[in-house]
Amino acid sequence: MNITGILIAAGIVAAVGVFVGLFLGIAGIAFKTEVNPQEEAVLAALEGLNETELKANLILCCMRGEGNDSDNEETLRLARK
Repeated sequence: MNITGILIAAGIVAAVGVFVGLFLGIAGIAFKTEVNPQEEAVLAALEGLNETELKANLILCCMRGEGNDSDNEETLRLARK
């Protein structure tokens, strides 16, 4: 084995790595989805509740004050889902 062959192989591997990285970056941007943080929180709480053998209920927190009604209703709607 000579050094030239090793350097060519390393260059090819590096080029493929850069190409794959760019492709995945562009694909991540193209297929990006909006995430609702409330939905993630409620689903995580329900998943944890379903994994336990204990008989338990779930208490969801809502926000106080004016202007939070729609967010609180969204939390309740997600929990009923």
